[in-house]
Amino acid sequence: MKKIISQLGFGLLIVLCATYIAKAQSTTITPGDYTQPNITATSTNNGVLIPQLTLTASLASASPVTNPAEGLLIYNVGNNQAKGFYYWAGDNWEYIGTITTPTASAPISIASNNIKLNSGTEAGQLLTWDGNNWINTSPKPAVSLDNLQPYLTLNFCIARQGAFPQRNGLDNYIGEINIFSFGFTPKNWSPCDGQLISISQNTALFALLGTYYGGDGKVTFALPDLRGRAPMHMGQGQGLSSYTLGQSGGTESTTLDNKY
Repeated sequence: MKKIISQLGFGLLIVLCATYIAKAQSTTITPGDYTQPNITATSTNNGVLIPQLTLTASLASASPVTNPAEGLLIYNVGNNQAKGFYYWAGDNWEYIGTITTPTASAPISIASNNIKLNSGTEAGQLLTWDGNNWINTSPKPAVSLDNLQPYLTLNFCIARQGAFPQRNGLDNYIGEINIFSFGFTPKNWSPCDGQLISISQNTALFALLGTYYGGDGKVTFALPDLRGRAPMHMGQGQGLSSYTLGQSGGTESTTLDNKY
């Protein structure tokens, strides 16, 4: 009889303990099926407690876990590493850190998960580093640069009369250009100013010049225009461009459009 009473008392103790445990824990853990293994924990006022361990000073060491499976989750409570959740990545513990909101300094701003540059103050601005800060640099205006070499102005004239040029002649030729230091045009000469003259009245000179310097070649032809220009011999120098008789070009200035 005593044996039966003893057994009943032990059974009652087990029931009371189970009831206490059920009341103390409000989290229900349900294993999943074999086709999709999982553990579902449901609670309105509790959670799941991950094993708390103290990791060593080296995250490459699995200790204190022996042969951890890849993906094993633990919570470090020791002082060797930052407190928090870690998982085993196969050859080291990886810290699952707190995700912080990124910040940025001007001129970069971050808002609503978007990274952007601050707006400039005018169109065409370029972001440049001045050695200390990023600043908005406004484009520079175009600059006109003087392209002239040092010069001396003289009087260029072309002969409208004279002997027709011969390869072995020594006379003053029609069509030759001379430089005079005085400011007027001598008799039988014309200034090299690009003027149009009559072919019919200057047939010999037209035979030499043709329309190298302008004119229609029917009624008129032009004299060379050396006003504000430096004469250059025809042909191609070594390493230089080729230039033909009567060709002109060049400018007194050039525009440098270097905005930044």
